[in-house]
Amino acid sequence: MKRLLFIFCLLTSPLLSQTAMIRADVAIPGNLDLGSSKSLVVELPNSATGTTANRLAKRVVNGGVVQAQVLTTSAADQAAAFGCTVSGAGASGNAVILVLGVANCVWDGATTAGHAGVPSSTIAGALHDTGSDSAPASGQGMAYAQATDACGSPPCSVSTWMMPPDLIAPGSGGAGGNNGNGNSNSGAKQQQHSVSFVIDGNGSTIATGDIGVYIPVASPGTINRWDLSGDSACSITIDVWARSAAIPTGSQKISASAPMTLSSAQLAQNGSRSGWTNAVSSGYVFGFSVATVTACTRVTGVVWYQ
Repeated sequence: MKRLLFIFCLLTSPLLSQTAMIRADVAIPGNLDLGSSKSLVVELPNSATGTTANRLAKRVVNGGVVQAQVLTTSAADQAAAFGCTVSGAGASGNAVILVLGVANCVWDGATTAGHAGVPSSTIAGALHDTGSDSAPASGQGMAYAQATDACGSPPCSVSTWMMPPDLIAPGSGGAGGNNGNGNSNSGAKQQQHSVSFVIDGNGSTIATGDIGVYIPVASPGTINRWDLSGDSACSITIDVWARSAAIPTGSQKISASAPMTLSSAQLAQNGSRSGWTNAVSSGYVFGFSVATVTACTRVTGVVWYQ
């Protein structure tokens, strides 16, 4: 086992979310192929249901604790996966979930190298080959097959390039239909994007101020929610900044008087955006600044837009 420190990861493909990780000191399993690029993994406690090696996992909250659990074939779970379990699978201890990088992950049938993968609706925790190297028209785009495999007896373990997942919902209406973003474009798909960050105090309370990571985005849209979680119950407020084609500062705060907030809690979902400037333009650069903090040593935040 190796231990690596990953500083920053930025993705701009239309299929992907934009993800920044300030610090993650995590164990890297032997089946993870770093190659010449960095990888992003998340370590979470296993739920009582548990995770399964080389299969997709989702986040669940039990007793106020964020845990990892193997994906099912339910419709809800098809939009809940966040990575592939590469180490520590089971119903106890910690699971290491690959979010970005290459590892052997399970697929529900034949794969073609370069084809996109979405969560399977037939085999729990598996990926499904969409039959194309293009962004999927629907589902949760999160992987590409790295190898061609006939997979005579599914499921099959295939070298897989995992990526932060992106939810893609089909647009409403056919020709001339509205795509849900106020645009009439023949029912074209809507794509949910995310800007994510992790702030790690490395065992100490997180410092206030600019976190020092600035995340460009390529796609326009409208902010529609944010989520925030901590490694334990704590309190923190985080201002969101955004600026067109330049590094943002406090004068470009878009979160008004409603910062991303944990209040003596470990999880806040779909928090208030009262007064936010929600419009996102192509070329925007996001930044984040900790305004207040009590007892938080590590938090993960996501701003969603579509």
